[in-house]
Amino acid sequence: MQRWQAVAEGGLPPDTDPAALGRLIFAVLQGVEFLSKTGMAPAELAEIGTAAAQRVLPNAFGDGCRAAPPRQAG
Repeated sequence: MQRWQAVAEGGLPPDTDPAALGRLIFAVLQGVEFLSKTGMAPAELAEIGTAAAQRVLPNAFGDGCRAAPPRQAG
């Protein structure tokens, strides 16, 4: 989805900076990866992902935003 389409459909606010949003999402992912290496439980990691998604992209998921089940290491 292009930035302008996401803005037009209400998925992103009109003042969204795609580069800054990308850096923020990358930082959250790196943080979650680090925390996973400390032994944090998968359910807690999923909560972090859900909270970040709900705050960064509140209109993208509606009221039903939930984290995907954790992937099994393998």
